[in-house]
Amino acid sequence: VTDVDGSRRYNEKVLGIYDDFLVPGWKKMVDAIHKHDAKIVAQLIHAGPIPLFNDPSQLGPIGASPVPHVYNPGRIPHALTADEIASVTQLFVDAARRAKEAGCDGVEVHCAHNHGLLGAFVSPLHNKRTDEYGGDLFGLMKFPLEVIAAIRKEVGRDYPISVRISGSNMEDGGLSIDDTCRMAKMFEEASVDYFDVSNGTLMDVKTVLPPTGIIPAINAEYARRIKEVVKVPVGTVGRIIDPWVAEE
Repeated sequence: VTDVDGSRRYNEKVLGIYDDFLVPGWKKMVDAIHKHDAKIVAQLIHAGPIPLFNDPSQLGPIGASPVPHVYNPGRIPHALTADEIASVTQLFVDAARRAKEAGCDGVEVHCAHNHGLLGAFVSPLHNKRTDEYGGDLFGLMKFPLEVIAAIRKEVGRDYPISVRISGSNMEDGGLSIDDTCRMAKMFEEASVDYFDVSNGTLMDVKTVLPPTGIIPAINAEYARRIKEVVKVPVGTVGRIIDPWVAEE
């Protein structure tokens, strides 16, 4: 992942792409990767309710609603206004522009795991809004879809945009695979080129990072369900640790 907002960093170890001065460093990394015939996609995230909290220069948490995150339980997020949502959308747009300028082969918008700002907006457990950015699935998806539309306008139709989604949040009151399939169709209609299917929620981190001993390719079934409803490519992660598993 890479931060789109320098005033609310995800943590001190995550790369940043929140300012133009970072582009030369990204280009150096991208060029080194391309020398080995590999591709690089910048996964864009806004920390939202879980920004770096041990740095006094960082601003406080923000979210869809004033619902604290399990990673930041003592700090109540500021619920964004519509104008503030537009400002954050521009952060994603600027980050995507920088990734393209640096030579990245695409960008991926992180919208999974109750993770970061967009993950919180699509979570019924964290989004309690009663305006157009809350309520049913169309309301929960309004902000992420606006981000995709704005990025697409910036980078053009031929530049790949993907979305990371959770197959299911695996929590009471969270998103189900049926919800995610509907979300995937909405993202596809908004011009998303492919999906990166993960799973779970940061409320229970083992659902996101399955530990040793869990069956291989644990999220492949979620990817299969999503592939049934979209025409674009679908990839997945989760305990794919051997070549033969990847081939299957």
